[in-house]
Amino acid sequence: MPEIEYVRFLGAVADQSELPLAVQNAPGLMATSLSNGALKTLNQRHPNVCLLKAEGPATYIRQLIEDIEGAFDVFGGMAGIQFPDSLRAGCVGMIPAADLFDPQVRIYELMRQGTPQSIAEAEEIHRELLPLIVFMMSSVENFIVCGKHLTAQRLGLTSGLVRQPSVPVSEFGFKTMSHWAGHPGPFPSA
Repeated sequence: MPEIEYVRFLGAVADQSELPLAVQNAPGLMATSLSNGALKTLNQRHPNVCLLKAEGPATYIRQLIEDIEGAFDVFGGMAGIQFPDSLRAGCVGMIPAADLFDPQVRIYELMRQGTPQSIAEAEEIHRELLPLIVFMMSSVENFIVCGKHLTAQRLGLTSGLVRQPSVPVSEFGFKTMSHWAGHPGPFPSA
């Protein structure tokens, strides 16, 4: 369908609410996404659509932020694979998955402090998470299935079943995930 039809559809949904609304845009990951210009048009026509989860590298996010000229508060995505760079590109934060939210919250807090020491600490935490994030993001299916299992593992649960249908992950895949998941350890207790 032409891009304007997606803008119209999302706008019709937005017109049903007075609340601020968010869209998730994933060019390069999904078959359907909106251009930066279409996102800006969506916000101009429907100002309550003002939050955006931008799934893409920091270079894409930087260009997006420049093109939309403040129309959205932009949050990073892609499991935080480029989280510090996304913040430097202008993101107001990240919408993390449940599996690694605690170290990613710490990265955010340290980056916001903005001292050379806090930024170095944030980048060190990020470097420690990167092998796991890269493994998890090798495919959308891998991210969903392994992410559920990683969350269960960190919670101390024995099962991290995912909704069906799903792509199965091999025993080797789970062993690889568990190997790289050694850094975050269990979730902190309340």
